[in-house]
Amino acid sequence: EDFVLPEIVDNCEQIFFEDLEKRVNLFFKSRAKWNSVIKRIQEEKGVLLTNYPSSLNGLAITSLCRERKIPVISAQHGVTPEISQYHDEVEVGFEANASDCYLAYNNQSANIVQNSHFSRGKSFVAGISSRHLRMSKMLTIKDKKFPVVYISTNVYKGNLGFFIGSLTDYERSIKEKDLINKVFARLSYNVRYKTYPEDNRRYPDVDPVFDVINNSSNVDLFTDKIDMRYLMGKHRVLITSRATSTLGWAIMSKKPVVFINWKENSPLTSDALDFFEKGLFLFNDDDSDFHEKLLLFLSKPISEIERLWDLKEKDRIEMIDRFFSSYSSNAGKRAAKMI
Repeated sequence: EDFVLPEIVDNCEQIFFEDLEKRVNLFFKSRAKWNSVIKRIQEEKGVLLTNYPSSLNGLAITSLCRERKIPVISAQHGVTPEISQYHDEVEVGFEANASDCYLAYNNQSANIVQNSHFSRGKSFVAGISSRHLRMSKMLTIKDKKFPVVYISTNVYKGNLGFFIGSLTDYERSIKEKDLINKVFARLSYNVRYKTYPEDNRRYPDVDPVFDVINNSSNVDLFTDKIDMRYLMGKHRVLITSRATSTLGWAIMSKKPVVFINWKENSPLTSDALDFFEKGLFLFNDDDSDFHEKLLLFLSKPISEIERLWDLKEKDRIEMIDRFFSSYSSNAGKRAAKMI
């Protein structure tokens, strides 16, 4: 009643309880499905390894493991709690909530997840995955037509997801449009706009940002549902925004990273902000001359941006150690020894 019009209160309440009933039923169906698997693990005195225990399926199988005293080991699947100012808004979904031990990439993540309100498990710092480390060894096939890529993390809310920003979907679209019109479209070279793979479509109509891109002569729209980590090798400069796991893949590629800190949408912690200002190219969207500063920087020759990136290497090593990976190799061996 506090949030919707009086005439739709009953309908909203009905939708809520129907959805809740559906999810609870799926939870118990999933438990029944996993039963035979859990029996086999128990007989073999094994452990359960998972990187997403807080999903509906994950909660079903981990609840069975708890009942039968089977250890559950969860693994971090992306850099986010370490750098996100709103990490407490998503702590209900932290991996350690449904596991006995959480394999973290770094000490920051280990401390945040282990000390959250819902945590039941301990943390073990194993280091970042070999998949991330391989990013720097990817075969580089430089796309001369698109030396720069903007890796968009813009996913509209609709009525889904956690509270990690205060912008409406309309305001989000305006931010993205301004970035294209005031910066990318004014550059002398071509920019590829890579959309975020959207599993749950929020709206049936086409994203209004796409019209702006299609009207820009030098901005290319890339909508294929391919994870960006497979495309890093094609570009020389990577631009992204918001405190999400996407940044981890970009940083580990060792290519120049331009990061836009949206103060009203998944902003960085003040601690991360200090390190990022030194370790990569950081721009705050609440600066009065934000678009002008970003345009001026991106207008530099690509070779000059790469030279400036190399000068930040010492600071970047400190940044990576604190917020991305406490070790530079052997996460798997370290985790296996602990298990």
